Amino acid sequence: MSLDHRIQTGLEILAAGRKTQTVRSRLKRWRTLNTFALVYICEGIGSFESNDTAEIQVKAGDCFFLFPGVSHIYGPPADSIWKEIWVLFSGPLAEYLEKEKILHPAHPVLSLHATRRSEFQRNLESLADQYRYRTRDYRINCSTLLYSSLLQSSLPVDSPLPAEGSRLLDEMKQILHRNMGNSSRISAYFHTERYSYNTLRMEFQALTDQSPGQYLNELRMHHAEEQLLWSGLSIIEISRGLGFSDSRYFSRAFRKYSGTSPREFRKRYHLIRDDQPDQFSQ
Repeated sequence: MSLDHRIQTGLEILAAGRKTQTVRSRLKRWRTLNTFALVYICEGIGSFESNDTAEIQVKAGDCFFLFPGVSHIYGPPADSIWKEIWVLFSGPLAEYLEKEKILHPAHPVLSLHATRRSEFQRNLESLADQYRYRTRDYRINCSTLLYSSLLQSSLPVDSPLPAEGSRLLDEMKQILHRNMGNSSRISAYFHTERYSYNTLRMEFQALTDQSPGQYLNELRMHHAEEQLLWSGLSIIEISRGLGFSDSRYFSRAFRKYSGTSPREFRKRYHLIRDDQPDQFSQ
């Protein structure tokens, strides 16, 4: 067997397929595999249990992983069915993901976010079909599709798709611009039923290498520089306009950002004369 596909992805597909399970076909006894497996539920409900977990209720849109040497049992309840796609796999990448606890026997069940389910299921359907019909280059194609699926399953539960993440980033930046003078907590700026603020914050940081708070602070400090250079507002007025209730805290934040105090910054560029009235003082 050629190892090209393992070199490229670190994964080897051992078997894959689709199955409709009923209470009659579900596992009757606990089973132990000597390899990894992924099971994705396309339709229906049921339960999963292993040596490392209590019984967990699962449903369509959930996937769970089976680990080498870990006994398990799963399937639909009486008078019900579920449809699944399953993949047996091995390889260095699978071992690495388990070692780093990205895949963990104690947390085998993952609920995919609604925006990821369609693509995830399409990938697995294509994988199962290519494995069944042994299409050209099916091994490398199947390994690549599983690799993509593992990446998606390792994202936070409510993490959006990359394309949607770019759109969300633009929306978050606009919200931060609009709230530059707001003194409320940043989490209060974002009201969405689809994503938690923690997810939005993680997405923002992944795309910008900054937290929303750091980005907002840079916005405020850049705006403060412009106001100090070109406006006739006092430092107190500038700080309040940027959401700072304490001008001393504003001065400390500005010094940390620019390396100088607001007063020193204004004087350095001589855009405001030294004999201007006290309205420019703190």
